[in-house]
Amino acid sequence: MYPKTKVREMALSAIRKYLIPMIAILFYLSAPLLYIAGLKTKATKLLLASIRYRNLPGAIRLLLRKKRSGELKYEKLISPPTTSNDFYSRAIILSMPEIGKDEQIIKGVMLVTFTHTFSYLLHSPNWPDINKHFLFVLEPSSSGYADPEILLFIDKATDCIVQCTEPMDRAFLQSYAPEVTCLDIGSGNWVDHELFNDRNNSREKQYDAIYIANLNPVKRVYRVIKAMAECARKREYRGAILCAPFGSGSIEDIKRYVQNLGMEKSIEILPGTNKEGVVNLLASSKCSLLASLKEGSSRVISESMFCNTPVICLSENIGVNKSYINEQTGLLVSDHALTDALLYLQSYYELFSPREWALRHISPEASTDRVRATLLLKSKGKVNSTLRIKTNSPEVEYQDKTQQQREVLIAALNDIEQNRLPTWPAHNEEK
Repeated sequence: MYPKTKVREMALSAIRKYLIPMIAILFYLSAPLLYIAGLKTKATKLLLASIRYRNLPGAIRLLLRKKRSGELKYEKLISPPTTSNDFYSRAIILSMPEIGKDEQIIKGVMLVTFTHTFSYLLHSPNWPDINKHFLFVLEPSSSGYADPEILLFIDKATDCIVQCTEPMDRAFLQSYAPEVTCLDIGSGNWVDHELFNDRNNSREKQYDAIYIANLNPVKRVYRVIKAMAECARKREYRGAILCAPFGSGSIEDIKRYVQNLGMEKSIEILPGTNKEGVVNLLASSKCSLLASLKEGSSRVISESMFCNTPVICLSENIGVNKSYINEQTGLLVSDHALTDALLYLQSYYELFSPREWALRHISPEASTDRVRATLLLKSKGKVNSTLRIKTNSPEVEYQDKTQQQREVLIAALNDIEQNRLPTWPAHNEEK
């Protein structure tokens, strides 16, 4: 008998494959009727959902038409603002505003993570002044950018850059707002490579593959168990799945499922652990995989690479930048080929050198250079491009741990509230 979480995972897969496309079309066809009926908020909600579900060209054309006519009202669709504590943990100042030679403000740069955090600034009574002093770099939580939180922010902000690793999201945003710059980076481009390192990677491998996941059915843990079990039936194989304790699934159900397959000696189910524990697991594994079909930028892909552990990513995945999976870093395969990919890397993992590639292309330093180069090209000296480097660990912080991200942010917003030009607190100045 399948456990409930296995049934949910199977149902989610069927819904994604068969039902969501039909729902997207239904929402798209319903939206014009609701606009005619004067139900603009409900119409916009359905229209955005149809684009997120299927990126329908007709739905995008209708959205752009409604934008030009001024009929889009996102305010009633956004969630209540997050708490100030969450905001101050999820935003970071990369550069401070300055006064230029012509006495005009040269904007600073503020980076804001997590989609539901964006509206916090819009609800601030000081938003007009914050907007005047900063260019914003948005780091959304997940793919699917036809989101009222994102669209309202880019409509209200004067200067904005959006991190965007999924090509469909980039195409949508650049159709919706060509003036907004999209960078093909995301949360996975800011991983702390000093923490996620290869210092222990040379030791003998404990696992042939590791899957860092949680109990949410979208992680498709049962699909990974099936693939690992197929490997174990063909040859001696040792896989591990780490399940962080959040989501609607049950770790006990997962363990029982492995037992029912007779795979207790081949597949180990591990509880959640701290960051150092994740580093050790990645370093002691021949490969790491991502089995979900929709993600954001996926930090675990980058964390694995920085531990010099090659990765497997599904070609069906939406959200991960597929160019990161290359001849140095791992395998990009279709879902039905997952077992073959696991078996290949069991034997040939040493042919890959992901950390070397990741340090050059997706490190916080490389990502900061990307943002800086974009500012120099686009802003023409109107934005301060001398940027501090940030990391996601997991919340935002400065790479230089002596600098206090939260203290800097609070002080800057207090300065704006007091009609002062924000400056670095004395003990947070560059040394």
